Amino acid sequence: MENPALAGDRTMAPGHGRYHNAFFPPPHSGASMSKPVHLFVTLQAKPGQMEALQQAIAGLVAGSRQEAGCVSYNAAYADDGITAYIVEHWKDQAAVDFHNKTPHFIEGVKKLQEHSSNLQIHNVHWLD
Repeated sequence: MENPALAGDRTMAPGHGRYHNAFFPPPHSGASMSKPVHLFVTLQAKPGQMEALQQAIAGLVAGSRQEAGCVSYNAAYADDGITAYIVEHWKDQAAVDFHNKTPHFIEGVKKLQEHSSNLQIHNVHWLD
């Protein structure tokens, strides 16, 4: 059964307060399950919600770093007072799939939805 917290296309439109399609999509067709996965997440806090958003992100960081498949999981905040970033590095897609089912992630997504007005997730590939 699909987790309702993961419903969405990984983008929350400004002012809409909800996610569309899958929070984390399946690997690209033909992608190997053993390749590392790098995700770059950009969030914008709702007015007056930056501190609450930072606390929600801190919970995700702490829980995610404990997972065996997590290579690194870091957060940063822009000087504008509304933008936050999460940079995730996972061993492989199986590690991301496991992560997406953990209690701290499911609860964290709910909090992100509550405190952010825009969220974008990009599966990135680092330049060598």
